[in-house]
Amino acid sequence: MHTPEDISRFTKEEFIDLFLNNLIKLHPYFNKLKIDVEKIPMETSDIYVRIVGEYGPLRTWAQSFVYHIIYIPEHEWKKEISADIFNIHLEKAFQDLNKMKNPISLLYGDNIAPDMIPIVTDCNYYILTNAPYPSDDESISKVCKTARKIYSNTIADDEDRGLIFGMGTPEVISEALKKANGGAP
Repeated sequence: MHTPEDISRFTKEEFIDLFLNNLIKLHPYFNKLKIDVEKIPMETSDIYVRIVGEYGPLRTWAQSFVYHIIYIPEHEWKKEISADIFNIHLEKAFQDLNKMKNPISLLYGDNIAPDMIPIVTDCNYYILTNAPYPSDDESISKVCKTARKIYSNTIADDEDRGLIFGMGTPEVISEALKKANGGAP
């Protein structure tokens, strides 16, 4: 299993591979709609969208999960990385996304399954990084609140179907992988 230190030292390709081949498969309900993950076609950012949910006789639902990979090369780290570095990446990504046709639809996966029922009602936007950023609630909350503010100031979202921000640091990612493998180190 990968330790937080291992994850921090991955190349960008290894980090994206870890995401595409492991992290995206952590929850069993991801495959009930059988919709593959899609990369938003952007030159400056690595952003992926996955629609999850299920059809059911009593309850039918769908959500989108957006994974914004912010890879920071090891040589750019300081002893403690600042939240400011994420703000720079988020501002650039949201500015570029805002230039695209229907940016809200891209985040909610409307382009992946345009005629899908159920309609995607929530969007979970996760910032995934290899950088050794503190994974305590206060530090992550700071990045997520700032991401929400940058998003609101950059993208006109009249629909507001329910956008929630979260963050995966090497420590959080390592723990998630460990739990998925039954606690194996």
